[in-house]
Amino acid sequence: MKKTKKIVLFFHGTCISAQENPKTYPAKAVSWLARDKRNFILQLHQNCEESSTIIFDGPGAIDDNYSFTETIKSLMGIIDGNIGKSGIQSNLEKARNFIEEEAQKAEEDVEFEIHAFGYSRGGFAVLLLKFVIQELLQKNIKIKAAYLTAFDPVPGGPIDRLRIPFNFYSCPETNIYVKIYYSHTGNLNIWDKTIQYFPTKYRLNMLFFSAFKDNTEINFAERYSNNTQQYEHHSEAYIVPANHEGIIGQYMNEIEEHAGYVTLAHVLATSPVSFNPLWKENAITQGITGSSKLKQLNVSCMPGRKFLEEKWFYCFIPRDITKKDNINSILDINFSNLNPNQSQNNNVEKISCAI
Repeated sequence: MKKTKKIVLFFHGTCISAQENPKTYPAKAVSWLARDKRNFILQLHQNCEESSTIIFDGPGAIDDNYSFTETIKSLMGIIDGNIGKSGIQSNLEKARNFIEEEAQKAEEDVEFEIHAFGYSRGGFAVLLLKFVIQELLQKNIKIKAAYLTAFDPVPGGPIDRLRIPFNFYSCPETNIYVKIYYSHTGNLNIWDKTIQYFPTKYRLNMLFFSAFKDNTEINFAERYSNNTQQYEHHSEAYIVPANHEGIIGQYMNEIEEHAGYVTLAHVLATSPVSFNPLWKENAITQGITGSSKLKQLNVSCMPGRKFLEEKWFYCFIPRDITKKDNINSILDINFSNLNPNQSQNNNVEKISCAI
């Protein structure tokens, strides 16, 4: 019987660095603006108990070891997410190299499961990881399945959007399971604080924060086969009553706090990755409590969000969400029978579109 080894990748969003205590002024400044200990990507990485893990800085992040030129180039990644050492394509290349290194160290009878968690542009990188996996399969690296979790994936500005059709091609010939959590507005905290002073009709969502809609089979498993194996592609998507930062735990109000807890609990309850059991149990308990609180508050989850796709027109001009998109509401997840010590998909009730 073949052995299975998990490789776990974590992708930060724009300007967020994995470096905990930067010493140079530029790194400190960017870290002060973007790094938050509540960030779920940080928490997931810190509490992951798998042996093969790596975390990547987001586009625009600065490291203490960067030269002046590298610092300027990295900051340009805020505008164009592919620029700099922590740009999307650079991080995908690092991920490819890391997986190849792990494969070289492994025994011949080992198959790999790739698990990836990403936020914002890091979430978009997670979705692009499908095509890195296809390249690895062509190099005869045995990848049994990929579990891709994206928190509010956004490609970025105009240049990033124009690249979308060139980044997406045939999906890998292996099991792919995608889970996406979308903010219902996509706004940053500072924007939400600002527009509350605007007249209602002028309270628009942030420009260039349209979410990316992955087109892996939605809410049902599509089975395929080739000459040697059968495999399936499956995707679930959820809308969350929180802004772009609230969905990752950097909440601004009580509703976003509870919604974030529900989101993290759902991730942990359905992920095969091993996490610190005490932290995991506490996070799931907070999610169960958060779900009850949101019901008591009678929260609505109607999205005002625009979505991009890999199609030529919709890669640049976002469209409204429709019922055909089959995006569920995080408010309808049933935690009543959930055991915090288990992590099986059947512990969470599958729901139909609640938009």
